[in-house]
Amino acid sequence: MTWTFKRMLWGLAAAALLGAAAYAVFALGAQQRQRVVDQGLGLPAKVVATHDSRWADSSDVTYRVDGHADRARLYGRWDDKLEIGTTITVYQDPRDRSRVVTADGFATDVSTMWPMPLSVFAGALALAAVTGWLSTARRRRWDEVTLDPEPDPDLVPRRRRGVVRRVDVFTRAVFGVLAAVLVVIVWLATWDELLGLAAGVTGACMAAMYLLGMAHKIVVTPSSLAVFQTFRVHRVPRHLVEAVHLGHDGVLELSVRGAKVIHIPTGAASTWGAYLNRRPAQLRAANRLRRLLVAVPPVVDDQPVTTSARYPMIGLAVLTAAAFGAPMAFIAATAG
Repeated sequence: MTWTFKRMLWGLAAAALLGAAAYAVFALGAQQRQRVVDQGLGLPAKVVATHDSRWADSSDVTYRVDGHADRARLYGRWDDKLEIGTTITVYQDPRDRSRVVTADGFATDVSTMWPMPLSVFAGALALAAVTGWLSTARRRRWDEVTLDPEPDPDLVPRRRRGVVRRVDVFTRAVFGVLAAVLVVIVWLATWDELLGLAAGVTGACMAAMYLLGMAHKIVVTPSSLAVFQTFRVHRVPRHLVEAVHLGHDGVLELSVRGAKVIHIPTGAASTWGAYLNRRPAQLRAANRLRRLLVAVPPVVDDQPVTTSARYPMIGLAVLTAAAFGAPMAFIAATAG
């Protein structure tokens, strides 16, 4: 049994204890409140104030008992509050006159709100224990995987051009869903100004998905290797390309003779986080690129390494920002 699995079991055990404590506190509190409701003195009370708190919101009520005015602070289930000015019925504990409850779960005991945060902490701890173990196991499995052996030039079919795209399944899935939504908006709904705005925002979201995860690619030709990023493109003469290495968080490192290393993001990790399709996308992209460098024979080119802007992508980003800003301007104009 590995240490990470033992740590998960300890985390689940702690979560179970917290869950049991939450249930015990809830059951005991409910039993005690019911006893007060059954045996206590019912009194009309008025809600005069409420108090916000990070852990226990509360409400102040005033009531009269034996001809004297009294005041109590009632706590609900974590963030429950009563409405100021309303009249409710409170029940006074015959064993402790300072203890007041209501039939629907409010009481002067601050422990009334404990079951909810205890349950939340228990769930969070259980989730952290399981996801931590899964993440550690997956990272260990990925780290054990290495690049494929260097491809044999005699076994790789010759080609004139090849493309390596970033394997970003998450972005492509969101793009596909947005495309389906746009089709529904355009063809199946009755057109008006609001639907026009919705279509514009959906199109802008699709453009944003394209810029974030689909505009990136590597193009290999006999004369050059072009790395297309969101707003710029690096062009490297083929005879200057030395090697492809695995970097951190799904990034490929392209070694270029006489120039800086070019970092190439792969998969969804570079945009959405290191735990989304990090290692598999990196390995697939690296192995395909290494095979293409063998499959596409290089020719000597005296051109230098260059970096230029991708003006179409810059224009698309400007249009996307304008599409997001148009609804805000329309709403502001309509409100005005």
